[in-house]
Amino acid sequence: MKSPLAGVLLEEKKYDFNERIDLMSNHMAVAEVEFIFKMKSDLNLSKSFYSKQDTLSMIESLHGGIELPDSRFMNFTKVGETNLIADNACANQFILGPKLSDNWKNKNLKNQKVFISVNDATFKYGLGENVLGSPIFALNWLLNELLEFKLPLKRGHFVATGTITKPIPIKKGDIVKADYSDLGNFQIIL
Repeated sequence: MKSPLAGVLLEEKKYDFNERIDLMSNHMAVAEVEFIFKMKSDLNLSKSFYSKQDTLSMIESLHGGIELPDSRFMNFTKVGETNLIADNACANQFILGPKLSDNWKNKNLKNQKVFISVNDATFKYGLGENVLGSPIFALNWLLNELLEFKLPLKRGHFVATGTITKPIPIKKGDIVKADYSDLGNFQIIL
């Protein structure tokens, strides 16, 4: 792929972390831990560029999140960039976790260690740098991409910046925990 892909997280596929999650007919059956930023203001479509500082000033809060991606394609890794874009970049269900500690503002999120576990047994971890080098860089890329195509992003919208950990297999009845080290954690029940 030449560049990152952005998908739209639909309101009807959003869950709060304290709800029981319906896996529906999810063929991929994996969970990914992500950073989710809540926007403090609308994207200014008259600007020509958002700097890192501009990006930071757009953030109201940082939340934990878990995405349950899915695709219409049985072998989504081989369908090519155009088909993945048409498939909404595999964006599917997402779980909005709690607001994380404001201490994230004093850290470089690229170094933040994040864990995902299923039923307290299987776990993987990743670093914030797994998302385009840093979740802030990923958010900055998206803001500038939206500017280029004059697509709106509104105050109160949430932006998930991409998976920090490798996807982990899940099934109905599993308890999935996302742990952001000193910033907070939460779990969901599938």
